[in-house]
Amino acid sequence: MAGVHLEDVSKNFDKVRAVCDVTITIADGEFFTLLGPSGCGKTTTLRMVAGLESPTFGRVFIGDRDVTKEPPKNRNVAMVFQNYALYPHMTVAENIGYPLRIRNKPRAQIDKGVVDVAESLAIGDILSRRPSEISGGQQQRAALARAIIHEPDVFLFDEPLSNLDAKLRADARTFLKDLQARMGITTVYVTHDQSEAMAMSDRVAVMDQGRVVQVGPPLEVYRRPASVFVADFLGNPSMNLLKGNLTLHEGTPALQLGATAVPLVQPPPGIERIAMGDAVTLGLRPEDISIHVQGDEDGIPGEVRVVEPLGSETLVSIKTSVGSVKVKVFHDTDLAPGDMVRLIANPARVRLFDQAGMAIGR
Repeated sequence: MAGVHLEDVSKNFDKVRAVCDVTITIADGEFFTLLGPSGCGKTTTLRMVAGLESPTFGRVFIGDRDVTKEPPKNRNVAMVFQNYALYPHMTVAENIGYPLRIRNKPRAQIDKGVVDVAESLAIGDILSRRPSEISGGQQQRAALARAIIHEPDVFLFDEPLSNLDAKLRADARTFLKDLQARMGITTVYVTHDQSEAMAMSDRVAVMDQGRVVQVGPPLEVYRRPASVFVADFLGNPSMNLLKGNLTLHEGTPALQLGATAVPLVQPPPGIERIAMGDAVTLGLRPEDISIHVQGDEDGIPGEVRVVEPLGSETLVSIKTSVGSVKVKVFHDTDLAPGDMVRLIANPARVRLFDQAGMAIGR
């Protein structure tokens, strides 16, 4: 096993810079996810770790080795692709054993390795079948078995669950996380799916336009986004972002949202560098807002527009003078469209962003 380090890595395609000055250190045994929208550079970054793309600038290390100029076969990494890349003319057993066969390992070693890894992934009963004869979940496990059999230092996953339906995706997510924890192999995982990143990762790197814009444990990145982009990208629904201006309310820093002044009960460090009257964006997660009846004096006034019961929670959309706000309610509610309410935020979870879209007091 080994860690991975990218040092000032950039990748150009003609005149387009797909990846820009990425520096990341991934610890030995860590489950690390590159997360971002399509076209942000995450797959290109993964392919540079694999050796399938060469950096235009910068260096790639696996363990203590500089592998920047090494071909994929010399990196001892295993990559699982979005479409699993199983050979259709081979049986599952032949697919799994292929990495050992091209390394000229003895037949007995190949056969034993195939059986052992297949049984560990609960696919020992499909070894004689071809990929077209097995399910999507079984294809994924066959691809995993092929990756595991030659004992790589690093696993590389490129959107491996995207072709599965919702039920299989949830099961596969649990399976992959458990497998990685048991094997302790350094894993670099690429996805645009926030649920996968949140549930599986030790840390995530959020990418935008070829750059890494925030790195940290998933819950920290979710609760303390470093920018408006991260706040808007993470979460379903995403963070509510309300534009206002910094002001004073009874001698206390407050945010003027339309006709309502919202006192900042816990002003973040760095608020003193924001001038009174400057534009500030208030960020609130839907679960960090409580809904009160209109008779209350505090909070942001609004009108309920849509109520969406979702089983374990209810999503309520509320129209305010400064924009639509979504609130998650985790108890039974009688709210209905047309109800007048006031919204009160959990002061410990308020996030503020400056005019450049960067978090205040990061």
